[in-house]
Amino acid sequence: MDVVNPSLAPLKHLTDVLNEFKGSDGTYSSLFNENARGRLMGCLLDETLVETNPFQAAMGLSLLSKVGHQWEY
Repeated sequence: MDVVNPSLAPLKHLTDVLNEFKGSDGTYSSLFNENARGRLMGCLLDETLVETNPFQAAMGLSLLSKVGHQWEY
């Protein structure tokens, strides 16, 4: 699955931010775990990340969409 491939965007730009979601097997399949969604959102929607690295913050929004987050408009 391309979404959790750490050599492809958007994940390749977020591996340092999402290190806690990397499994012992080197995959990021836990990004799809609904129980971890709050932690995932906390990492990717962090105000400090937005201020210090807006590109990574944008990649985080893209990743959230790709793992199935439903945005409320």
